[in-house]
Amino acid sequence: MTPKAMPLSIFLVNPTNLPFTRFSLLWVQVMRGRWAPTNDYELVAHDVSNFGMARRILDVGTGPGQLIFALQRAIPYATLFGVDISPAMVAQAQKNMDASGHKSLIESMVASANALPFAEETFDRVVSTGSLHHWKAPIQALSEVYRVLKINGYALMYDLVREMPKPVCEQVRSQFGSFRLALLW
Repeated sequence: MTPKAMPLSIFLVNPTNLPFTRFSLLWVQVMRGRWAPTNDYELVAHDVSNFGMARRILDVGTGPGQLIFALQRAIPYATLFGVDISPAMVAQAQKNMDASGHKSLIESMVASANALPFAEETFDRVVSTGSLHHWKAPIQALSEVYRVLKINGYALMYDLVREMPKPVCEQVRSQFGSFRLALLW
């Protein structure tokens, strides 16, 4: 793996050990079935746009493409890519893209987070919302994220997990340098 000038910056949302905050209120809404996902994707897209100019953005675990559409609204000049391991989710994302009329700026494909089908240093930002806890080999997947991320790029990982297991934390730290925990709300 080619060393980069700066360590990988990983931002993880860790809601369960927070005091009762806006995220806790959102989680209560999720549990009661009153969640409107697009509102939350808009907040994530806003976060991504605050990290400066990003021309190429990858959404890992894109599902039906909701984050991609929020990113398209927040960063209209960016070229967006979404990957998901589920062919059914990618088909739905593609259907949504076709209906949006902005297909030329968006591409989705079936791919695993453990083997991203892109060259090294392809993306300014790599984002994932709600899929990290599904990754069977998170270190391998984060290595792939690091590989496709441009020098000085950012990876923003949002997930509803209690905590990153200590061995995974230590391995991420030793492999990629320090990382920080950022709260979404």
